[in-house]
Amino acid sequence: MKMTGDTARTIPDDVCAAFMAFDDDYLADVFRLWDCDLKCWHEPIAMIFRFERDDILVWNEDGALRCRRGAVNLDEAENVLPSSFKTGAAEGSCLCWASDDLRRRFVGMTNICRELTGSLI
Repeated sequence: MKMTGDTARTIPDDVCAAFMAFDDDYLADVFRLWDCDLKCWHEPIAMIFRFERDDILVWNEDGALRCRRGAVNLDEAENVLPSSFKTGAAEGSCLCWASDDLRRRFVGMTNICRELTGSLI
């Protein structure tokens, strides 16, 4: 368990398992939800990990990490997130998926899923 701010967060087993299924696969890119109006990352944990074979969508829902495996349409911005995800964005906000420079060093690598999940806490 690691501390982030005032809260402790652990990675749930299902999220770890989803990532470990891709450990031998190449990471193609990582995207985060970007607020075009405010020019900042909208949500710390709303990410798409694009692997060679498939995508993993990760989000924070009521303080718990959740994930879903499957192809993600980058043109859909926050609409690809489950309805239970509350973006906190005002109606008509400009949200888009943008490459995450912080995790760019992992692109093109395999056997990095432990580091990727560790970067979520």
